[in-house]
Amino acid sequence: MLIDDLSQIDVLACSSRQEIEDLYYKYDLLSISAEIDKSLLIQFNKNLNAEVIFFGDFYLSSPSNLDLSLKKYDNFTGEITAFRDFIVGNTDIFNLKDKVVLFILKELNVELSIQDKDRLTKTPTASLEALRNYYKCLDLMDKAIVEYEGVDYPSKKLWAEAIDYGERAVAADPKYAEAYYLLAEIYNRTRWTIREANSLNSFIQLVEDNQLKSKDIYKKASQAYFRLGYAFYSKGEHEQAIEYFISSAKYNPDSLEAHIYLVQIYYDMGEIGLSLDECEEVLRIDPKNKEISWFIKKNEQSQKYGRKAYENYEKGYLSYKNGNFEEAVSYFKSSILANPNFKEPHYYLALSYYEIGDLDNSISQWEEVIRIDSFDNTAKHFLNNCLEEKKYGRETLKHFNTGYDYYLKGEYNKAIEEFNRSLDYNPEFEKARQFLSRSYYQLDQMDKYREERKKVTELKVSGEEEKAEEHYKLGYEFYSLKDYTVAVEEIKKALDIKSDYPHARYLLAECYFQQKEYKLAQVEYERVVSDSEINEYTDDALWGSGWCYYLLEEYEEAARRFLKLLNDFPNSDLALQARHKLGKSYFQGNNYENTIKVYREFLEKYSEYQGKEIEEVYYLLGQAYFRSGKYKEAEEVFNNLLFFFPGFELASEVKYYNSLSLFKENKYEEAIIQLKDLISEAEIEDKRKEEAQYLLARCWLNLKEYSKAIENLESLKQFEVEDSLLEKVSFDLGLTYSRQGDKEKAILEFQEFIEKYPQSELIKSAHFELGKDLYDLKKYKLALSELKKTSTDEALYLRGKASKELGDQEGEIAAFEELREKYPQSNFSQEAYFRLGNYYYNQKRDKEAIEEFNKIIQFFPQSPLISESYYWMGWSYFKLTDYKKAGEYFNQVEEDEKNLDLGQRAKFMAAESWYNLKDYQKAREAYEKFIEMYPKGDFSANAQYAIAWTYLENKDYKSSIEEFKKLISIYPDSKFTEEAQFRVGKNYYLSGDKNMAKAELGKFINSYSNSSFRAEAMYLLSQVYLQEEDWMDSIINLDRLVREYPDSPYLSEALYGLCLSYFKKDEYEKTIEVGEKYLKDYSSLEYGDDILYIKAICWEKLENQEKAISDYQNLISKYPQSPYMGKAQERLKVLQKE
Repeated sequence: MLIDDLSQIDVLACSSRQEIEDLYYKYDLLSISAEIDKSLLIQFNKNLNAEVIFFGDFYLSSPSNLDLSLKKYDNFTGEITAFRDFIVGNTDIFNLKDKVVLFILKELNVELSIQDKDRLTKTPTASLEALRNYYKCLDLMDKAIVEYEGVDYPSKKLWAEAIDYGERAVAADPKYAEAYYLLAEIYNRTRWTIREANSLNSFIQLVEDNQLKSKDIYKKASQAYFRLGYAFYSKGEHEQAIEYFISSAKYNPDSLEAHIYLVQIYYDMGEIGLSLDECEEVLRIDPKNKEISWFIKKNEQSQKYGRKAYENYEKGYLSYKNGNFEEAVSYFKSSILANPNFKEPHYYLALSYYEIGDLDNSISQWEEVIRIDSFDNTAKHFLNNCLEEKKYGRETLKHFNTGYDYYLKGEYNKAIEEFNRSLDYNPEFEKARQFLSRSYYQLDQMDKYREERKKVTELKVSGEEEKAEEHYKLGYEFYSLKDYTVAVEEIKKALDIKSDYPHARYLLAECYFQQKEYKLAQVEYERVVSDSEINEYTDDALWGSGWCYYLLEEYEEAARRFLKLLNDFPNSDLALQARHKLGKSYFQGNNYENTIKVYREFLEKYSEYQGKEIEEVYYLLGQAYFRSGKYKEAEEVFNNLLFFFPGFELASEVKYYNSLSLFKENKYEEAIIQLKDLISEAEIEDKRKEEAQYLLARCWLNLKEYSKAIENLESLKQFEVEDSLLEKVSFDLGLTYSRQGDKEKAILEFQEFIEKYPQSELIKSAHFELGKDLYDLKKYKLALSELKKTSTDEALYLRGKASKELGDQEGEIAAFEELREKYPQSNFSQEAYFRLGNYYYNQKRDKEAIEEFNKIIQFFPQSPLISESYYWMGWSYFKLTDYKKAGEYFNQVEEDEKNLDLGQRAKFMAAESWYNLKDYQKAREAYEKFIEMYPKGDFSANAQYAIAWTYLENKDYKSSIEEFKKLISIYPDSKFTEEAQFRVGKNYYLSGDKNMAKAELGKFINSYSNSSFRAEAMYLLSQVYLQEEDWMDSIINLDRLVREYPDSPYLSEALYGLCLSYFKKDEYEKTIEVGEKYLKDYSSLEYGDDILYIKAICWEKLENQEKAISDYQNLISKYPQSPYMGKAQERLKVLQKE
């Protein structure tokens, strides 16, 4: 009954006592007297959200028994029905909820797993008194929490009573673990620390000693160990605290607090590796924990540079930020003393020295920074600034820097004022005068510009080289002012004077580059490399040449230049940039393998580098992995990019490709989460949003959430999206409707797609999907017209199936032949091979059939058609009379639930193969095993029949008789029973047992009047009578045989036997009559001379000498070799004399 009612229910849950009581309070019911009616159950259902509610009454039928009467409310039908009554004893009262659950599950015939059984709570105590005191304690604790509102002391009334009942509970049952834990909770709230610790230790001891196991116990054990660990941590007893925190994590590996305290303790103890391990655990539990990320960095830095070095650096940094530079210097020195290769303290020590005016020490520290990190351009800037300040004076540099800031802002008048002040402090500061002249230039005050320019150069032209240098400097000046046309003119003048001038030629290339004349620039960069020996500009020129090639989209040439730069100048300041551009060139040239190699080396070589290029390196590396089909690696790189550089300008695109990587890895749920976040971002471009929405639809499609996929695709179809995206949307919409089972809508979508996008790359797929849907709707002719437009394996398969449905065997076979030719190892070819094999078999093309079935065995060893293939291969070899091969394949047919009949047939045919090989012993063993396995099988009678024949073939008539009799006994309704009955008689005849032969043959003749074996039976029976010279019975049987079976193959011998029998009975006239019949039709057979001889004697007996003489003469003339020749001649002489 319950199985029928609950077969559709997914979850069976028990409401807690508190939940039920809350419902009574909510609806103002008195729990003692309330009668639950239907309206109340409807209200309960809204709160419980259940399909079926079990409820009922109980009463004490005796002091030791509780009677329960269960009722059932079905929310779907609204019916309340009586369910079952059952009784529980007082010893079961603690497990009443579990008893009810198990009772219902038993009715459902549901067997609980070991894990499910473990989930059922066990009775925490066997003591009713302990349990009563526990619940009173728990009730008083709840009241105290509400009453005192956090002002809790053990002396307060409710707390004192709660403690008293808790102690009574453990006194009644000292092994009641939950009671100790409850007391610990109360002591914690009332700040009774010593007792709390004692209770927690008692609880833990019971858990450990009794190996208590449950989710709730483990959670409490974890908390108990944590609180004890925290107590020791607070007292500074770290070793003991570690032990307890580890135990807490053992019982609850996701205990965040325990792992966080272990992080701190291990760090404080200098166990950096262990601290980092615990950091990893914290991040596993709480991946967004920002505090632990900082601690990881602190741990890693301490591990890398040493704890003392890092802590002094931290203190120094705080002092620097607060403006305490002298104090900062002291801390930074201590840090450097602990680890001289720690860059940051050198950096801030240089800044601190600068702030207190100690330029020499500041310069020294900047040089140390650059020694440690040669790529730190900021440090190089500060170093140059310090060197200039030392050379020209701080005030000089101060006014220059102020002027330079004005210059950059375009406030040239203010810049001129500051540059002049800088020159007042030091007229030799050339840089100030250069920018002073530039400021005049920007204000178009050319006279002042030339005047200052003259002061800058103060040329003393004494030869051609000086002229070339002046033109170069002037060109450089105009280059700096971004007047590239004038700069080119001046530089060309310098090169006309001095062609081997790398500085000028490099600057000319730079001017062309700034003018975006990349081809001209590339030529000049190349000349810097080729026309001069290696110089200070060679690596820059290689870089510039490579970049020009890149901008000209000649990526292979670009890669060659960057690679040459790296090989020839491995220590160049441009090496980092060259490696970046090399990877970029490979990427643009679609050489993703080399892109990956270069960028992985980049990240390993420049692991500490934080420049802007690093973001693009991650991005292009991820793209290279993605385009190489290495989606897992792409996902990892994209995740790292987003983690390390959350502000990356292409973050939305990275998230999209990360989602696409997840999609390619079939991680659709993860992809959906990321795509939803991406779509919800306000700053995402419409195009990317639409692509993300399309990919989201694809995820839903692959998860078979077709309604959600359709919703997304239909909304995209209404937007003004790009035609290329709309094309994919249209196709996938048809595909989704098809997968959902709405074939009609799918057909409309695919027809619309084919009409709108006839040149699409998806057009063949559209024809295929349309054909497939038409096939599913049994519109086979229309399906064929679409499927013929594509030649995929599945399309050819469906073409064959559709042709079969239309009765077009020729079309079916043609499609399957094409399928197996084009796609020999496609899964769809399995059925093609099988169908072709059957076709060839039926056409008696057995060798071709074997080839087809063998392809299934060769290519698809796990195919569901494998057994049938073995079977039909066996039959094909059988038809070819290769019985050995046939047997081998029949024996390979496996029997399972799907192939029971096939397995029987195969085993029978394996035995038949041995029979046809004339190995009757093995054949018999196979038949006997078959009968043992299938005593009532379809071929069991055949097997028994064949066993009898194996003996008969070996002339073992006795055994053959036994087996034929067994066949008659066991299979009386078999088609072989009639023949078996005959064979029994015949075998007796062949074995010489004439009496049994007569009995069995006689019985057969009388029982089977219409049998095809009856004539032979009559013949054999007559032969027995002839051998026994029982002429009368012989005459009766032979006469019957001749009369009933005039066309019998035994007629000639029957006539002979009848003739002989009549002769022996002296019935000469009948003898002559029968003899003449024999001679008329069978004179050429072996008994012709016998018949003539007997006739001649009969004529003599009838005194007809003339006819006697005639027969003797015929005998002598026709049968000169007859054994009757002598006697015939003697009698002829006698008769002729008379």
